[in-house]
Amino acid sequence: MTRLLTVMTLYALCLMTVASSWAADNGQAGGAGKVDVDHFKIWYKVYINGSGLPQSVEILRVHPQMTLDDEAKEKLIAPVRTWTLNPIVKGGKPIAGEVVVVVDYN
Repeated sequence: MTRLLTVMTLYALCLMTVASSWAADNGQAGGAGKVDVDHFKIWYKVYINGSGLPQSVEILRVHPQMTLDDEAKEKLIAPVRTWTLNPIVKGGKPIAGEVVVVVDYN
């Protein structure tokens, strides 16, 4: 249940913070860091430490399949690194762990 709440928190934060900044920065086609797609999903793997801070973020999958240059990847990952989350709790103690978050950009 805690892991589900953590994923839901990640998803909600992502929708509020990432989607608006991504749309503002990448609203036009072409150029470095730009993506010419109106609707896509990204699967992130986020490793969260016991304090609830992301320690590593990786893009696992993009749908529809597209090639993202390093600049575009960094723009999509950077906001995720700023999140502060409720850590995963096991046995009443916060622990580090990984979650997969799917973000729907449209």
